[in-house]
Amino acid sequence: MIQEFQTYIMKNRGYSINTVIAYGKDLQDFARWMSKNKPEPRWTTVEPADIENYVRKLHDMGKKPTTINRHIASIRKAYNYMKMRGIVDTNPARYIESNKIDKTIPNTIPTADLKKALEASAGTMKVMLTILCKTGVRIQEMLDIELQDIETANGRIRIHGKGRKERYVYLNDGDMRTITEFIKGRPSRIFGDISQRDVRRAIFETLRTFSSARQLSPHAIRHTYATEMAKAGANVTTIAQILGHESIKTTQKYIDLGQQNIRRTQLQFEIFN
Repeated sequence: MIQEFQTYIMKNRGYSINTVIAYGKDLQDFARWMSKNKPEPRWTTVEPADIENYVRKLHDMGKKPTTINRHIASIRKAYNYMKMRGIVDTNPARYIESNKIDKTIPNTIPTADLKKALEASAGTMKVMLTILCKTGVRIQEMLDIELQDIETANGRIRIHGKGRKERYVYLNDGDMRTITEFIKGRPSRIFGDISQRDVRRAIFETLRTFSSARQLSPHAIRHTYATEMAKAGANVTTIAQILGHESIKTTQKYIDLGQQNIRRTQLQFEIFN
């Protein structure tokens, strides 16, 4: 069942290979637990109490709330698939509550540091930093950009996001010229077959010269982009659309951070002290 479920969410739902592997591992862990703790360890005999006991076991093991929530999501989605296939009548994980997660401030990089890195870089690194810093796309979304996705006349790039969902991001004329010059003579996939790992390493080595921020990664650049948009007053829906978030709840943390900045600024300039 697990392999069939993985094939389904990858081919029909457009899930990334990393997500597919993670869901498969979670389900295998749950299946192993069932084989040791349930008299009839079959998917069709699982009850809500079984899942609750499994979640309790994950808590006892000291698993992080985010990890436990992923396990719950994996089981819930697997049973949605089984229900769709007619294997089960109900989803035993439907009402299993996820763990509340404390909001944390995303890791960001000072914009002044990113500007210095952009000005000093050249070639492929300059184009990568331009796209990451000016649009907030994910690293794999950037690496998946092809020649046909770049619309110079409209000043935009088509992005192939999670779940095969497409969206557009926009760049100013100067940045589009930089990209247009770069792609001349390039293969269909403008960055070739370079891996995420190599890009992360190259970006880290570039940024460490200009910044002492705790995280110097493409995702920290994405956090920075979203945070600065929120501080500038962009609404949550707009930010969610630009970043390609499926849920506005994912975007809300940036709005909350933006409000914190507004509060600090307002109190700093309070005139009736």
